[in-house]
Amino acid sequence: MSSPGLSGAMGSLLKDSFGIGNGHLTLINTVTVIGGLVGRLIGGYIADRWGRRTALSLNLLVYTLGGLVSAVAVNYETLLVSRAVVGVGLGGEFTVGLAILAELVATRHRGSLLATLNISSGGIGNIASFGFFLLVLGPLGGVLGGDHSSWRWTYVILAVPAVLVVFFRRYLPESPRFLLSKGRVDEANRSLTRLASGSVAGLRNPGPTRPFVTAADALPGPARTSYLAVFRGVNLRRTAAIGAASWMSFGAQVTLLLFLMPILLQSRGYSLSDSLAFTMIMNIGSLFGACAASYLAGRVRRRSTVSCAAVLGCVSAIAFAVFAQSTALILVLGMIFQFFTMMLNTMLSVWSPELFPTSIRAMGASVVNGIGNVAGAVMPFAALFTAGLVREAGVDPAGITFLRDLSTPMFVELFEAGLGDAIVLDLTTAHIMQDKGTGTIAIDYTRAGGIGPNSVYYCRTDRFDELSDRLTRFTSALAEAMRRLPATTLTALEPLLAAHWPGIPLDTLTRACAHIEHSHTWDTVRIDPAGADRWMRILEQEKMVRTAPPFEELVDTRIVDAVTLAISTG
Repeated sequence: MSSPGLSGAMGSLLKDSFGIGNGHLTLINTVTVIGGLVGRLIGGYIADRWGRRTALSLNLLVYTLGGLVSAVAVNYETLLVSRAVVGVGLGGEFTVGLAILAELVATRHRGSLLATLNISSGGIGNIASFGFFLLVLGPLGGVLGGDHSSWRWTYVILAVPAVLVVFFRRYLPESPRFLLSKGRVDEANRSLTRLASGSVAGLRNPGPTRPFVTAADALPGPARTSYLAVFRGVNLRRTAAIGAASWMSFGAQVTLLLFLMPILLQSRGYSLSDSLAFTMIMNIGSLFGACAASYLAGRVRRRSTVSCAAVLGCVSAIAFAVFAQSTALILVLGMIFQFFTMMLNTMLSVWSPELFPTSIRAMGASVVNGIGNVAGAVMPFAALFTAGLVREAGVDPAGITFLRDLSTPMFVELFEAGLGDAIVLDLTTAHIMQDKGTGTIAIDYTRAGGIGPNSVYYCRTDRFDELSDRLTRFTSALAEAMRRLPATTLTALEPLLAAHWPGIPLDTLTRACAHIEHSHTWDTVRIDPAGADRWMRILEQEKMVRTAPPFEELVDTRIVDAVTLAISTG
C-alpha cells in the first residue's frame, strides 16, 4: 500500500486538520519517499551483512511504529517525521523481499513469482488502498470521528501488521544462498531442511537437519559488505541502466497517479470521494500491468519487455497529458498509463536482483530502486515551483497542462514533435533549438524574472567557523573567475567550451555564454537580497513554506564580506 498515495488521498483532510497547503503535502510525500530511499539503502546493507530475515523483520517493525506515531501526531512537524520513519520501513521491505524470493525460488519460476509480488503490492494493493481510503474516509468517516479523526484511524489500521512480526519470524527461513555466501554451511542445511519439509508446520519444526550442501558448495564472496561494489566494473553499468529506467517509471507513477491525481481531481471540482474512486479505477490498470509482467516474465526476455513497456509508457503519458479532459478520458487514459508504468516497474523489480551477485544482491536492488525514490521525491516540488512562477506572471496554472518526470532530451524531442505550446529550458538548450528553427526564445528568465539566487552553496551553521578558511578560499576562487571573465574573449574560451561540450556547435555555446554574462548572473558572488526575498515569497505563496524567512536569517555574508575586503585592499 503506497505511502505517497496515502498522503495524496487524505490531502484535503490533512490540510484542514493542520492548516497546511499543497506545498506541505508535497513535503510529506517527499520525506516519505526520501525515507524510502534511506530504508532501501539501510535495509539492503543489513540484508547483505546480517541476513535477509533480520532485515525484513526490522523493516516491518519500523514501518509499524512510524504508522502509529502518525496516527497520534499532534502537529504537522510530528506527522512529517513519522512519515519519514514509515518510508524507512516501507522502502527496505520491498527490496529485501525481492532478494529473498530471488534466492528461494527455482530459476524457472523466479521471474513469474517475483512479478507476482508486484501484483499483490502494486496491483491489488493500489486498488485496495484507494478503496480502503474511500471506505474509511467516506461511509465510515462519521463512525470514526469525522474528518478530523478518520484519517488517524487510517494510520492505525495500516499499522496492524505489527502483530504479524512475532509470527512472521517463526516461519521464515533465512536464505540458504546468503548463508552459503557467508560460509555458514550448517545453517544453510537447516534452512534447506525447513524449505524441503513441504508444510507450514515443517517451516517451524522440520526435524533433523539433512545435509543438502557441503563446504565445497560455499559461494566465494568479499570479506566485507560494501556499497562500493555496486558501482564497480560491470555492476556500475547495470546500476546506471536500470536506475535510469527506475527514475522515469517510479517518478512518473508516484508523482502523477499516486500523489498528485487525487489533488488534481479535487482541484477540478470533484469531491474527495469521487477523486478517490476515480484514482482507484485508474489503478485497475496497474493490476493488469503487473499480471501482464508476471505472464511475460517466464516467456520473454527481460530487455525486450522493459524496452516495450518504457516506450508505450511514454506514449500513454503523452496521450494523457494532451487528451485527458473529460471524465471518461481521464479514467481510460489513466488506466492505460498505469498499465504500462506498472508493467515496467514490475519487470525492473524482477530484473534488478538477478543482475547482482549474492554478496551485494540486496544492496544492488536497493540502489536501483532507490533512484526511483529520488524521482518521486523531487518531481512534485518541481511541479509546484513552476506553477508558482506561472501564477506570478498572471496566468492561472489550472489552464495549463504540464508534462513532467522526463529528461531534458525527452522534453525537447516531444516538444519538437508537436507536443505543447511552450517549454522551460536552460539557456544553452534554448539557443540550440532556436538555431535549428524548432523554437523561439519567448521569455528570458534572466531578464523577465530578475536577479535570483543562482548556484547557492549551503553550509551547516554549527560548522561555519570550522570551515571558514576553506569557504573563503573557495569563494575567492569564484570571485576571481568572475573578475577574469569579462576580460577574456569568447574566442579564447572556445577550446575549453569545445572540450566540455563537444556535441554542441561552438557558435551556440559562445552566444549562450555572452547571454549569461550580459544577464549579470556572473557579476558577483554576493547574493542579491531583493532577488532572494522574491523567490522566498513565491515559495510562501505556493505554500511550500509556511512563512518566507527574511534574507538575514538565510544568508551569512561574512565570507563574501571578507572576500570583497581582500579584493578591495589588493
